[in-house]
Amino acid sequence: MTDSPLAQWRRLIDDRRQWKLTPDYHRAELEGLARKALGLRMIDQGEFVEMCEIAEAGRLTVLEDLAHQAFQRAGVYDVIAEGTGELLGEILSGTFMSVPPEPRGILGRITYDDAGQLAMFDGSPAEWKGDVRGLTWTRRDGQQARLIEVGRIVAGKVVRAITDADAFRLALDAHQVAQEEGDAARANALALLIELGRFRRCPTCRDSFADKEDCAMCAGRGLVEKEWSSV
Repeated sequence: MTDSPLAQWRRLIDDRRQWKLTPDYHRAELEGLARKALGLRMIDQGEFVEMCEIAEAGRLTVLEDLAHQAFQRAGVYDVIAEGTGELLGEILSGTFMSVPPEPRGILGRITYDDAGQLAMFDGSPAEWKGDVRGLTWTRRDGQQARLIEVGRIVAGKVVRAITDADAFRLALDAHQVAQEEGDAARANALALLIELGRFRRCPTCRDSFADKEDCAMCAGRGLVEKEWSSV
């Protein structure tokens, strides 16, 4: 027997996995159920409005959470074993893939569990392979692996991260010029490259010409590798 629209709404409003996967669609689904309940006179107009407001509040809360989530669905990541530095594979749009010399194949997928927690799953039915918190995957045996973003998919194409310090410096300078010239499209494209780059401005000297020469943190470069930086 199918649940009533009202019973479905009450069940789905707390479905954390679906909220995280498709917040806009989930909100629309909830509003549709509320509209059906109104049409069946299970609720009145005031209750309908209140249910729609609750659904929208849920959507906004999830979008805020996702904005602060370290893992990006459009990201391309190298999966590096802690301690050994071994490259375990590559994550592309949430799919964990093997890398050469191993044959190309799917090793798992990152998605949300029923509680809304990111985790690695494999197989069908999906088997839990460990939670992903921040950019760290803790496997079932307790060993950890880091997810290092090496690119991002933009408009269907992979934009690779800058791994050379001189190239990163050129991108910073070009970004400043684009901003000064009001070239928003170029500035935005360069901002993405800077965001993805392996480097950051030194948190100690802030890349200041007057201070970086004697800076022990960056050895005068004004830049530090991302994993060294606290910003």
